[in-house]
Amino acid sequence: ERQKIQSNEYNIIGPVAFDLYESNLYVLTADNLFKVSDINKTGKKEASSWLKSGTLPPESHHMAVDGRIYVLNRSGVLAVYYRGEKTGEYNTSLLSDDTSVLATTKDSKNLYLMNKKLNRVYVISKENGSLVKTLKIDSNEPITEAYLDTDETIYFTTSDNRIWKIQ
Repeated sequence: ERQKIQSNEYNIIGPVAFDLYESNLYVLTADNLFKVSDINKTGKKEASSWLKSGTLPPESHHMAVDGRIYVLNRSGVLAVYYRGEKTGEYNTSLLSDDTSVLATTKDSKNLYLMNKKLNRVYVISKENGSLVKTLKIDSNEPITEAYLDTDETIYFTTSDNRIWKIQ
């Protein structure tokens, strides 16, 4: 899907982040959220504006989807959207950068902000945006990839080709 977004197959200008949820692709741009339905089916796909009202936080940079859409900006503001409407906004005070990954699972009570540069995982409550806990990866090597599995197991790979697992 990353290649399709980058090649502008869905006609979305300036994609910032994306996430997949139940055969739908959600794409964040600087000023809107888009949905591409049924991406697992053949045929031409059209993106439609998903955001019905309200605005995104300035400098929105990361998103995660679980039926709701969570958008985090660079200065730590977390906005929550449901059915195109903003339902909440919280200041997490967590700064993110280009290497960070925001993820969640359908049934999780938390969001996971995985900061590859700082070797940290910040666990954030979906209910109120508060920091639940911070996990530190004890590796001297830089993290190259981060992934959250459906059972909330976190996997990291480091530049020395080691795989880390956090349960």
